[in-house]
Amino acid sequence: MQVGTPLPKAGQPLERLFAREGSRIVPIAVREIERLEAEDHYVAVYARGRRHLLTVTLTALLERLDVERFVRIHRSHAVSLEAIASMTPFDAGRLRVELRDGTLITASRAGTQVLRSRMF
Repeated sequence: MQVGTPLPKAGQPLERLFAREGSRIVPIAVREIERLEAEDHYVAVYARGRRHLLTVTLTALLERLDVERFVRIHRSHAVSLEAIASMTPFDAGRLRVELRDGTLITASRAGTQVLRSRMF
């Protein structure tokens, strides 16, 4: 697991994050991020087929990302709208989201409402 931290707060959404990869610190372009997954006080960032662990909460990171690009679909998951391949009904109130990389995530009821509101 690699640990890095995002930049300090500023007015504009972040365009890149920095993550530790062994002894190096590498940039991750936000436009390349497919999904984010909360892991306690960390966030796993999935981009370019790789997983990077940042020392920040999902809530804090989402506050710094473009709300037009990312949507929180579950307490522990946020996705890039550009990474969504399809959505199918899971049950009466939730959608199953399939990402371009084949990842399946069941959206919460609240996340499903947010997704549906972004469809139009």
